[in-house]
Amino acid sequence: MISPRRAAWLAVLAWSTTAAAHEAAEGGERRIVLQLDRSPIRVSYRISVAGSAAARVRRAADRDGNGEVDTREANLALDAQADELLGALRICSGDAPDELRCERLERRDLERVDSDGWSRAEPAHLHFGWTLRLRAAPEAIGALRVEDDHALSGITISSVEIEPPRGLTLLAAGAGLEPRGVARHFNWIEENRETGPRLVTAVWKRPRARLWIGALAALGAGLAIGLFALVRARRRVRARSA
Repeated sequence: MISPRRAAWLAVLAWSTTAAAHEAAEGGERRIVLQLDRSPIRVSYRISVAGSAAARVRRAADRDGNGEVDTREANLALDAQADELLGALRICSGDAPDELRCERLERRDLERVDSDGWSRAEPAHLHFGWTLRLRAAPEAIGALRVEDDHALSGITISSVEIEPPRGLTLLAAGAGLEPRGVARHFNWIEENRETGPRLVTAVWKRPRARLWIGALAALGAGLAIGLFALVRARRRVRARSA
């Protein structure tokens, strides 16, 4: 019988072997996290490539051809990748799935950029990613769709995670224009995916309090206008009497 300590050691060894094999694997992965639990909403977009796919990205970034990607070259490569990403993304938001307004993001919407693995001395994997700060808050809208048409050679799988809004109920979430049910985790095998943008949609129940506040504000504005008109009318009557 294997002792608990030896079993734990074997588990660690197995995990290390699997991790090393994974780091040496070919291809790459895209990971999109829709952070509806933050206000404004954030989208985390991460890419990881390995093997020949990572080598192609490094060669493209190595502008002086010396076999190494220095800090300046890495920053230029990240800038180029950011431009491609911003040009390939559309963010659609509104009160309901059939009432969405779509827009492109800009450089000012990049909240964070990070990367590692550019040097050949580092592990086989090359990681880079962005945190996008959207122009919408979960309490102000009821639906959001991310349309992602970003393409990078070597990506084999794209995974998605949707974090629900705090205190609000997700009514629908998943892939496509109008997902049925709530799927907070899903993925696409890129070679089997239909052509066109990746669509990530989430719909939630807006807080009723906000709707009441809007109605009360409109009512208050109407009463103020009415009162102002009444005061002016009374002044006119007094002026004529005098």
